[in-house]
This record gives sequence, structure tokens and C-alpha cells, in this order.
Amino acid sequence: MADNKDKENKSKPENGLKEKKVKDKKTNILKATIDEYKKIIWLSFGDLCKQAVNVIFVCFFFGVIIFGIDAGFGYFMNYVTNILSK
Repeated sequence: MADNKDKENKSKPENGLKEKKVKDKKTNILKATIDEYKKIIWLSFGDLCKQAVNVIFVCFFFGVIIFGIDAGFGYFMNYVTNILSK
């Protein structure tokens, strides 16, 4: 019985330390997150607009290319099916 009480008494301070360590970890994570957030460099409105225009242009350019390839394959398949159906 004495052994059980000794084990219980020893486990109580360890639980307190574990809780403190968990709180310290949460605090450290929060501080690290705030520090990383301060390192972010936000774009100015002008730079943001320039990059948005570039993205729209590139999307439009590749869309036209993909449309052209698709239309070309469509015409080719119609030509082939017309020849084979005769």
C-alpha cells in the first residue's frame, strides 16, 4: 500500500509539469506564428494589379492555344469520318 501512495504522489507533480509543458508549447507556437506573420511582405496595390493582369493574359493565351488544338482535332476527325463513311 505504501508503494501505491508513493507512486501517486510522484505522478502528481509530473502531471503538473506536463500541463505546464503543454501550455509552454502552445505559447511558443503562437509566438512563432506571430513572428512568421511579421515576416510576410505584402504586395503593393500596383504590383498586385500587374500580376493579376499577367495571370489573366497567360490564362487567355493558353486557353486560345488549347481551343485551337481542340478545334483542329475536331476538324481532322470530321474529315477522317467523312472519308471513311463514303
